[in-house]
Order: sequence, then structure tokens, then C-alpha cells
Amino acid sequence: MCLFKKKKDVTGLFTAAVDNNYTFVDLGLSVKWANKNVGAETPEQVGCYFNYDETESRYHTLPTVDEVRELFEKCKIKYDKKRNGFDVVGVNGNNIFIPIGGEMKGNDHYEGAYFWTNSDHEEEGYMPGYKYYGCVYLRNKYLKNVKTEVNLLKRDGFWINVREVERG
Repeated sequence: MCLFKKKKDVTGLFTAAVDNNYTFVDLGLSVKWANKNVGAETPEQVGCYFNYDETESRYHTLPTVDEVRELFEKCKIKYDKKRNGFDVVGVNGNNIFIPIGGEMKGNDHYEGAYFWTNSDHEEEGYMPGYKYYGCVYLRNKYLKNVKTEVNLLKRDGFWINVREVERG
């Protein structure tokens, strides 16, 4: 697990991830999804945790909220207890695996498979002046069903994983 406190610490990590057997999978959607999280050596590994500001150099490769909703709505998502994550099967039968890495805030660690989106906005009426950034997560709290949701997090308060997409 890697957790970066300073932006300079992540310099070159995204390029290193691309050079380390990092591929994109066609799930039959509008974008291709990375086969693993940034910083992971295998699809089952969680990879690195990033603060939103640390993702700015790869902002264009983060999924949009609409691309995530497409993934959630069109793909079959099933919890894999043995691998501790989610099998995501695309409309064309190809698949990716999203491990449960959770989110980190201070010393707290929360359950779920979270990753950043490139969508940002201010939440109306909630802490005016603070920007919140889209975060998506898959959660299977009671191992009975999978919950998918686009969430909002204060960008400087949370560290979560990055799953990139390829367009075009």
C-alpha cells in the first residue's frame, strides 16, 4: 500500500504503472477501463491511495461520472469473497476486477472499492467555498447485494484509489 502526502511523491508513478503491464480492457462501453488500479502489480492488489490533488497530472484519464454510471448500469457486478473485490463483466463478456481498497481519512479506513472521477463541483449549501470531487464506490456490506454509488468527498480529506480509463 502506498499513501502519498505530497504531490511530488507521485511524480512518475502513473508512467511507471503504464510501463508495468498496465492495459485497458474493452467492456463494450464508451471507454476502455484499466485492468488494475494505479500502483498495483496485479488486478487483485489495491494499489496506491491518492488525495484528489495528486491526480491532477492524470485528470484526463480519470473516468467521468457519466462513464462510471455507464459501468454501473450496463455491466454485471458481482462480489468475489475469495478475491475480496468485485468482478465486473462488460456487455461484450470481457471483464475487470476491482479490489476492495477502501478509503482513508486520517487514521480511519472505510470499507468499499473507491476510486476518483474527474468531475468536480461545489455542493450547493454545504460548506460554501469548498470543492467536492466525485468518488465512486462499490460496497457489499452484508455480502447479500452490491451497492454502486457516485459519492462526494472533500478533496483534501480523503485518500482513495485511482482506476484510469482510455478514450478513443
